[in-house]
Amino acid sequence: MLEQFHFIRPLWLLSIIPLGLLIIWLWRKAPTANNSWQKVVDAHLLEYLLVNVGQSQKTLGLMFLATAWLLTVLALAGPTWSSSLQSVYRSEAALVLVLDTFIKPSRFEKAKYKILDILKRRQEGQTALIIFAARPHVVSPLTDDNATIAHIVHSLDTDWIPVKDKQTGFALAEAKQLLTTAKVGGEVLLITDELGYKEQSFAQARELKAQGYAVSVLAINKQDKLQKLAMLGGGNYVELTADDEDLDILLKAKHFNNEGKLTDATHASWEEQGYWLILLIIPLAALGFRRGWLI
Repeated sequence: MLEQFHFIRPLWLLSIIPLGLLIIWLWRKAPTANNSWQKVVDAHLLEYLLVNVGQSQKTLGLMFLATAWLLTVLALAGPTWSSSLQSVYRSEAALVLVLDTFIKPSRFEKAKYKILDILKRRQEGQTALIIFAARPHVVSPLTDDNATIAHIVHSLDTDWIPVKDKQTGFALAEAKQLLTTAKVGGEVLLITDELGYKEQSFAQARELKAQGYAVSVLAINKQDKLQKLAMLGGGNYVELTADDEDLDILLKAKHFNNEGKLTDATHASWEEQGYWLILLIIPLAALGFRRGWLI
């Protein structure tokens, strides 16, 4: 038990420094009155001339205050020596990023930076990345390892899929396959500058919505067909911005099946024991209300 003893909030212990200064001040001040009289009164007469009861009582009261101070600081620091396992409550909602590679290199770089920002912001849930042109390619299946996806994103370029076309519907179908196979709730975020094969894409958006998956669009270029796709998919349509306004809208939106739940994962939680010190502080605090103890 002793080897596990520590403080949960050790910075509170810095509050002991003012307490030490108070004790030094009391130690220096206590003999001052007697020393002054010793210079002018004979030693055998001092005991009949000096009345030390009040001063001693006040000093004792201040020492009680110092003790209460020390106990309070220790309680606030959170002493502990035991822990317990607790279940982790986290969101299981998935996000499938669908990135168009059949776009201008400058737009593609902007899209990559937006994806990196999304990965930094997502603290919970699983994320997948699909790139597409004529055919979709799963760069990363659903995972909670955003750091690995970010590493891959840095190396992406528009030549990863050599056949140039814009089969958006195929990419949405691949995203649906990832979600249904994993049996998780979530949504799809399409990042593109133009919608290819709109009827096929609209059909996939409707189907995703029917199965409980929202389809949102981060448009690198304004287009009415992309707005309609987001509407049919039950998601948001946002145009790419130079700041974080677009991501603020997309990531704060709540669509389907985004609730959190208890998972099988657990973490150790230290059991704070500082509250026991309150039992010692209460009687000391009560003495502070007695006349002459502190003032």
